[in-house]
Amino acid sequence: MTKVTVAFNELLTQINPSESEAIYKLKTIHFKKPCIMIGVDSLTKERRLYIDITKENWPKDKMKTFPKWRGLTVKEEFHKKIGPLKEKKMLVLYQEPDQSIEIFDNVMQSVYDNIIHNLEEDLFSTLYTVLDQWKNFFMRKRDGKLTIEEQMGLYGELYFFRAWLNKFPDAPPTIMDYWKGPLMNRIDYVAAKTGIEIKTICPKIREDIRISSERQLELTPIIKNLYLYVLRVEISDTEGEDLFNILTDIINILSTRAPSTIVSLENLLLELRIIKEDYTENKFSVLEDVAYKVDDDFPKLSPNMLPKGVSYVSYSVDLSHCEEFKVNSQDVYYLNNGR
Repeated sequence: MTKVTVAFNELLTQINPSESEAIYKLKTIHFKKPCIMIGVDSLTKERRLYIDITKENWPKDKMKTFPKWRGLTVKEEFHKKIGPLKEKKMLVLYQEPDQSIEIFDNVMQSVYDNIIHNLEEDLFSTLYTVLDQWKNFFMRKRDGKLTIEEQMGLYGELYFFRAWLNKFPDAPPTIMDYWKGPLMNRIDYVAAKTGIEIKTICPKIREDIRISSERQLELTPIIKNLYLYVLRVEISDTEGEDLFNILTDIINILSTRAPSTIVSLENLLLELRIIKEDYTENKFSVLEDVAYKVDDDFPKLSPNMLPKGVSYVSYSVDLSHCEEFKVNSQDVYYLNNGR
């Protein structure tokens, strides 16, 4: 799969530093319909992405509805000749002057990925959806980054995600469908009436695990089998793996197995207002993984234990009292028998 940043950088290497006049460098990154090109201005180094919309009959009013924000310009242009093409109408996405290259490249990668993995979908709808997601991202962007405990939690869920991919290298990456944690589900992974809740703890911060409510460990007709998968990690600013590293690794694995799944993952991160490049400071090293089967005897609260009128009670579980509930941590990966 084309890496947009790499393609832009390849164009930049073709620019002669002694050039005094603007020369526009072009590169085709998708040859099938719709043809997609990137371009770089040799003087300003500003970037553009071109999408062939010659056969799209979009009214002018419709074109004006594309989501826009400071840093990005969207225009329709007619080119008598552009690269190897002639007489083409192009939708052009411009990087505005003095705006972040990193953000522009992330947006263009998202646009490119969504187009090539949704070729059967209406092009306008695909473009509108991804641009709207990014506009909402910038409008609702967090005041700050994820807290260290939130980063730990996400790292644990991604660690399980990657380990599942590696354990079942020949299986379709259905783990993406099983992953419910980012959607605020009470259980992080759910499939075939089995749930796995991931808990990541750092001994320097806490030894017990935090349960969010009296219903989180509840057994129901939807989730009849429930496991806790607990990761003990060390946190460092120099040693270990950060969120950027693990997300990049997962994307690389998916790129050889199911590239379309990358789009689902990236769109999910976008909904969560997470850009992986923002998370390179805190690094995690896994010390141990332990699993527990949660049954009716497991130490937990349930709704019928609480006085009338009391609800949404969070509490902690001391795992030193849960030895009898331990199971093989590798067995929990067979969430749906690896299928």
